[in-house]
Amino acid sequence: MLYRDPVLPTAPFLIDVRYSATVGQIEDLVGHLCELMQVDRGSFTLELYDSSAEKEAVTASGKKHAVGHFRKVGGRLVISLDKRESADPVQLTAIAVHELCHLRLLGEGRIRSDRADGERLTDLLTVYFGFGIFTTNAAMRFARAQRGFTIIPQGSFDDLTLNGARRNDAYHRLGYLSSAEFGYALACYSWARSETEMPGWATYVNPGPRVLMEQGLAYLLRTTRRPARG
Repeated sequence: MLYRDPVLPTAPFLIDVRYSATVGQIEDLVGHLCELMQVDRGSFTLELYDSSAEKEAVTASGKKHAVGHFRKVGGRLVISLDKRESADPVQLTAIAVHELCHLRLLGEGRIRSDRADGERLTDLLTVYFGFGIFTTNAAMRFARAQRGFTIIPQGSFDDLTLNGARRNDAYHRLGYLSSAEFGYALACYSWARSETEMPGWATYVNPGPRVLMEQGLAYLLRTTRRPARG
């Protein structure tokens, strides 16, 4: 998985000129992502919802609204995606990949649902699966004061517990990585792939985190033994 080429925003399944965010097209996109992430499409139910009413309410209150959800309902795993965020397949990919990484970690029992850094680990996993360009750029694009990636109501845990958003610790940002952290994560991903110089695919990363990625690679080059590709 690490040595597969990272997915680019120019991938054929993302630049179909016929894409108009129909239910069938969204289903096809999620199915393609499942193949790339080795997720059994039959292991979860995909739901689409319209956040219009929720968005109006949270805008008035100043809180976030979620653009994607992962949860367990009666033993069944469910991923829900906001149709209002589906017009751009690149943006939808960032959201869907994040939720699919929840499935790989929580749904497959790899981590506990009360893990304080669960959201941050989920973001890191999107980089490992080769979708770091999407989630890094989305981290800048989404205003966290207005909306976020996910809500995970599972069992008796609430949002605060699941996202590790405690008032007095390092996870005050509801668990998501900052652009700087994403930049360094991309540097580590590139380094682990034996790409010790800035790779060509980095041109698709937004300028801010791309500079931080370059700095991260320079740091690794100075301080770390060159990796041997396995």
